[in-house]
Amino acid sequence: MLPNQLPKYTHHQVASLAWAIGSAPLLKNNIKGLELFDEERCDELFYSHEKWLADLDADPSPLIEWLDRDVQKLLGHRFESLLAFFFSNSPQFNLLHRNVLLMQDKNTRGEIDFIVEDLENHELLHIEVACKYYIGQHNTSAWRDWIGPNGHDSLMLKMEKLHQQVRIFSTVPGKIFLEENKLAQPNSMVLLKGFFFHHFSRMQHAVPPVDAHPHYNSGWYIFDHELSVFNDSISQWLVLPKTYWTCPYRFPVSQIPVLSGKEMTEKVRAEIQRTQKAQMVMQVNVEGGMVMEVSRGFVCRMEN
Repeated sequence: MLPNQLPKYTHHQVASLAWAIGSAPLLKNNIKGLELFDEERCDELFYSHEKWLADLDADPSPLIEWLDRDVQKLLGHRFESLLAFFFSNSPQFNLLHRNVLLMQDKNTRGEIDFIVEDLENHELLHIEVACKYYIGQHNTSAWRDWIGPNGHDSLMLKMEKLHQQVRIFSTVPGKIFLEENKLAQPNSMVLLKGFFFHHFSRMQHAVPPVDAHPHYNSGWYIFDHELSVFNDSISQWLVLPKTYWTCPYRFPVSQIPVLSGKEMTEKVRAEIQRTQKAQMVMQVNVEGGMVMEVSRGFVCRMEN
């Protein structure tokens, strides 16, 4: 589902978990034989857990404590930690294995993100998960032109890796793992979420990647030397901490300061100088004491 269709939550950790479960996938299903969680299955997961999420929002301490213990600074690892909590605590699933390294001759031959039992559908699932944010480098549909905001990784490389990961149980170490753990051959699937970002000057004529899902999450990006275009704008900007990157933003005014265009520009440039990493900003409306997301974008430090 689209982010604005998700319910409002009081706590951003719960909002992030709801997004991880219910948001639309990045790509269509069955790309070159790769089975992805499609939008229908994501919707089913969300709606079957809607009350569970509401109860968690009323008392988020188990999730907050989990994330505090399972400290992960990288976006993808935090996404994985959210899903580990989900598979560990949902009444629908039984988490059997997480983050398994498969070794052969003292070398790592592969890694398994999750093996879970779906108790409702009586399925044994091998699930590889990823949360990826890619910017459209040249406004083309080619996967190689969709790269990470800091110039690393690409959609093409990620898809090649995912194809390798889902075939892990056709390898000798994978077969040995199943035999040693007395497991049947699981159904291997990919849960792929994230955003595609188009350059702010091309939003009207943006070209998505090949096989992008029709409802993919989208945003815009801009380079730091272009930020002055926002200098004269009113107070309508947030500079987002990473813990808020994976949820729709609908929270009270007090959570993150709302900045003018000039204040946002100064803060973002200082953060890029300090961290040498792209920063995520958000354009918002402020109404009735609530800050509501209008759009989000990456500020990249240089042309990649």
